[in-house]
Amino acid sequence: MKTLLFVLLTSLSFNLFAAQPGPRELLVEIHDQVIVILERDKERLSKEPEYLESQLKTLVDPHVDFKAMGRLMLGKHWKSASAEQRERFTAEFRSMLARIYGKSIALYDGQELEFLPFKAGKKANLAKVQSKVNKADGTGLPIDFRLRFKKSDGWKIFDIMVDGISLIKNYKSSFQREIAQVGLEGLLENIAKRGKKKKAQQAEQ
Repeated sequence: MKTLLFVLLTSLSFNLFAAQPGPRELLVEIHDQVIVILERDKERLSKEPEYLESQLKTLVDPHVDFKAMGRLMLGKHWKSASAEQRERFTAEFRSMLARIYGKSIALYDGQELEFLPFKAGKKANLAKVQSKVNKADGTGLPIDFRLRFKKSDGWKIFDIMVDGISLIKNYKSSFQREIAQVGLEGLLENIAKRGKKKKAQQAEQ
């Protein structure tokens, strides 16, 4: 009976993962959709930086676990934060990432992002997809994506590593220092102020 139950559970787990696009396939699909916009809307992108940000929110955001990012970056402060503070942090961090990556992606000039062959890890619900940007000088910039699978959401990104530097760890250090100085509420206010300042600068360009 135990053997039969194990086989059934294993089969259910396999079918669940098989019904969803794999982590590498998901990232390739997102990448291809973004490239279409970059190549099709070059003129508009040069005049409207916010257009790319809005497109990234539509194409990329549904596949990013911002709550998991918040928990990892804020640590104990996430646990003690109110629901309203968590929502504010998630919204501000989401907008901040869209601006940062939108600015980087806007510099696209035909560079190739090559996704390396995927190797499954020890845990079926966790994955690391490796890729690299092939630059004109022949060198490659490694970019690794860490994803987690949930039955309700499928695969979602919860960290990105650029040249070995984790997005989560980088911002965690910065946010923790700021919280130590001004508290969590102060951090939220500062992130919002910086966001408004960046938007105003974009509008003036």
